[in-house]
Amino acid sequence: MTTPEPARTATGDDLSALPAVPPPVPVVSVKPMVLPFPSRGTDLHVRVSAPVTGQDLPVVLFAHGFGSDLDGYAPLTDHWAAHGCVVVQATHLDSRRLGLAADDPRRPHVWRYRVEDLKRVLDDLDVLEAAVPGLAGRLDRDRVAVAGHSFGGQTAAILLGLRVTDPRTGTAEDLSDPRVTAGGAWCPGGKTATGTPGVAGRMDRAQYRNNGGGGDVVGGARGGGRGGGRPARQSASSRAASRSSTVSVAAIPK
Repeated sequence: MTTPEPARTATGDDLSALPAVPPPVPVVSVKPMVLPFPSRGTDLHVRVSAPVTGQDLPVVLFAHGFGSDLDGYAPLTDHWAAHGCVVVQATHLDSRRLGLAADDPRRPHVWRYRVEDLKRVLDDLDVLEAAVPGLAGRLDRDRVAVAGHSFGGQTAAILLGLRVTDPRTGTAEDLSDPRVTAGGAWCPGGKTATGTPGVAGRMDRAQYRNNGGGGDVVGGARGGGRGGGRPARQSASSRAASRSSTVSVAAIPK
């Protein structure tokens, strides 16, 4: 009888301890799936990509960068889906595809609408699951991760516990979602308190100020309010993915 090798934990740059990535399988994508969203003023358009085989599939919510849409980042999201994840991408209000007018009253709140978009996806996960051929009954709702690039990195971090001080109200609400259990942020805008790139400090890029970002990021609600801006529960698999674009399905916490 063979005794299983004890599980190893990846620390720092040691990525060898991460579980092996499953081989790729064919992917099915359905788009656009339209979720009515009266309070948003525009229905939410979503793309869902999933492997054609496998059970207990984790869900990855992906937030695009400023101006992109549900078709952006396809090589990355298709790679994740081919290796065992159900990837959900929404078109956020800042998308060039939607052409939000400069004087649209929603524009200063785009950063907040982005967070609500992904929460709405989770609220309607049953609807999305039923609309993808062959996907019903194959999701693991206890394993939900969020990821994002640039402006989407801020969106992902907020769902994980990062609190943004709204420049219009001066308040810093906790907009995190307990249904999200892991995540990662790639190249989020802003600077830390020491002036180095990161997710904490003043979000001072012009597109963030002018298009729904801005304000101060005051630390993770679940991370003890520490500066530095790292998402409150960034997993080893998220750090690995930022280097290799590979997600280890088994590493998304149960």
